[in-house]
Amino acid sequence: MEETREKSNRKTSGKTNRKPRALLLILAAVLGVFCIVPATAFADGEAGIAESETIKAGSSIMAAGTGTAVSNATEAGTAASNASEASIAGTGAAGTAAAGPYVMVAVIDSGIDEDNPLLDYSKIFQAKIYVDGETSCDDKIGHGTAIAGIIQQYAPGALIVPLMYYTAYASGVPRNGGIPAICKAIYDAVNNYKCKIINISSGITSESDKLKAAIDYAESKGVIVISAVGNDNKIAAGRMFYPAAYDTVIGVGAIDAGKVIASFSQRNKSVMAVMYGVDIKVPGIKNSDRYTTVSGTSYAAAALCGIATVIAEEYPDITPAQFRNLLKSSSQDLGEPGYDIVYGYGVPDTEALKVNLRLLTATITNGLNETTD
Repeated sequence: MEETREKSNRKTSGKTNRKPRALLLILAAVLGVFCIVPATAFADGEAGIAESETIKAGSSIMAAGTGTAVSNATEAGTAASNASEASIAGTGAAGTAAAGPYVMVAVIDSGIDEDNPLLDYSKIFQAKIYVDGETSCDDKIGHGTAIAGIIQQYAPGALIVPLMYYTAYASGVPRNGGIPAICKAIYDAVNNYKCKIINISSGITSESDKLKAAIDYAESKGVIVISAVGNDNKIAAGRMFYPAAYDTVIGVGAIDAGKVIASFSQRNKSVMAVMYGVDIKVPGIKNSDRYTTVSGTSYAAAALCGIATVIAEEYPDITPAQFRNLLKSSSQDLGEPGYDIVYGYGVPDTEALKVNLRLLTATITNGLNETTD
């Protein structure tokens, strides 16, 4: 979910190490290999897309800029059961958690740039693809790469697991695996990759029983799920996106450097917290040795995901409910006193988080654990 603008200069030519894929993508389009998420969905489009530019019609994925989404989308039948795996010079193999004090973080998004000097690939796990017919996890949109870059900025020790559920044709038109792909990615993140945290910077405007079941499953297994609340405030402030609107998911809104809510950030009960999401520098894919500047609640969610990772590194056994309570008690109140639908509980205060985490661990050690919200 994003409003973005690129401030770095783009090169006129693409990456020299990438093979032409236009013919294959055109063939895929002709064959109809394309899934759309039921109802209306969003996902910040390409990092570096011009303001107010929207992704072409044919998908329910929301583009950067205006936050406008293609409505009345229908569910496509292609599931992600035949999804493939692809290696990105990662550190492990699917189904095997890496050794060491790493916190596994699933990024359910658009893949990740395969060759970007601004990313630490020693901390990027083997990727998995959930888009039927796609063989490369290389990020053609830039969103997943940006999310991973932000998480690494906040939590350099995070072990990132890119799970690609949407990508794009050469024309820029998105193609995705739909709700089945997102759900499969959630289950894989929990069961196969043993992730402690899941970042989903996308969503749909109507509830899905399958998505809710997957989110509930993650909660039951002690996995923290963080999602962006959306960028539709200018046209529909009360519009809620799922999974951010589910009670156990940490829905994140965006603030600027002055801690003022972003004009595009949703204002409703899906907002649990806010983080910086305006004019954020992230690794770009158009000119991969330079940063690009973007804005959106997706990036705010990624920032909070990084904070959650640091907390989980300190206390690996923290439960989702404990983390939510820690967040509520350790945030700087920015809006009306207490909780409000604009800022949620506020922006996390890192020092307060450290203090309250020590209190939490001491309480647990003394057998006085409280895990409910």
